[in-house]
This record gives sequence, C-alpha cells and structure tokens, in this order.
Amino acid sequence: MQTIIRHVVRASKHKLAREAGQFGLFGCDFLLDENFR
Repeated sequence: MQTIIRHVVRASKHKLAREAGQFGLFGCDFLLDENFR
C-alpha cells in the first residue's frame, strides 16, 4: 500500500498548489477481499 501511495503522490505532485501558509490533506482508500487482496 505504501508503494501505491508513493506512486500516486509522485504522479500528481506537479498539479498540487504550493503556497505559503496553506496545505492540503489527501487520502487513499483501499478495498480488500476476504483474502486481503
């Protein structure tokens, strides 16, 4: 899961605004079956 999140952040970081005094909070959701796949 950490690897997936790293890829998502790296792929979208050029689209994120960088302004002093501001921040964004992002999240990822994962769906798992009974075998944790």
